Amino acid sequence: MTALSSAQTTTFTDTGGVGPRTRLFPRAASLTDALLEPSSSAIAAQELADIRARMVASLEEVLGAFPTSQRLQVTAYDVVSALEQRGEARDFTQDADGDVTGDSGFVPSPFLCRRSIGIAAVRRCARGRASSPSSAVREVIESALDDLKISSPSVSAPRAPWWAQWYEGLTPGARAVVEAEAVTWATQLWTALEWNRFSRPAVIGEGDDWWRPPGRSQVAFKGRVELKAWAGPRQAFLVIGSRSPSTNWRTALAFPALVAAFARGERCAPGRVVGLWPQSGIVRVHPIDTAALCEAADAAVAAVHARLQKEPTS
Repeated sequence: MTALSSAQTTTFTDTGGVGPRTRLFPRAASLTDALLEPSSSAIAAQELADIRARMVASLEEVLGAFPTSQRLQVTAYDVVSALEQRGEARDFTQDADGDVTGDSGFVPSPFLCRRSIGIAAVRRCARGRASSPSSAVREVIESALDDLKISSPSVSAPRAPWWAQWYEGLTPGARAVVEAEAVTWATQLWTALEWNRFSRPAVIGEGDDWWRPPGRSQVAFKGRVELKAWAGPRQAFLVIGSRSPSTNWRTALAFPALVAAFARGERCAPGRVVGLWPQSGIVRVHPIDTAALCEAADAAVAAVHARLQKEPTS
């Protein structure tokens, strides 16, 4: 797929119907159209139950005697990595917001902090509390540092974001890099949509979906999206990727839909998931039906198997 970078246009692919169709459109208007177009399709409760049962059975075969003392978290990054059979996913970055404890070896960086700060900044803009992404980012950072000063187990106060303490120890130059990354990320999301067209407030980066298989509480599947909006009777999700989509983009988009459906029921399965890759100007839309969820479930099981191969149980 070839994307045009001029005149704010991008390539759009809709996988519904008979084969994909491609057309060019101005980004904000058509991306908003793709997100808000009502979806009449629905996932039947029994269909979802069958997918869940099959996935649980497959997981039992893969997990075997996986110790209850160990923890395994699976994200879209893991799913795409397993499908590509290599150590890194090209179209979705490893996003560790809040996962900064334990033995994961996580080290904060401007790149990894940009989503957390950017999401909070876009939320401020959408609620009319900031005039631009740049001013919103500054306010988010200032608020985080204020919360950090008063955070204490004995004080009832807002909890500082996971990146605040790390940011506080940075030099002025390093802080400027963090702010620049966050402003870029927030601007890409804020300018991608026509926000005045949302009849119901969109959910911006709040509340990741989590699902744990029955009897396997040490294994968690995490569905993270940047935005949830109502498209008729069902929601639509927006996911932001890095660089450009790989051949496995459909599964990467379907995975958070699968986790949402398992965690909250068939009525919470989105009608579609829209993927936006700002760096390459590509937008792709994946309608969510039973086939899409089955594909995502199979890929999730493969991701667990791949993780266990890399991280032998003790």
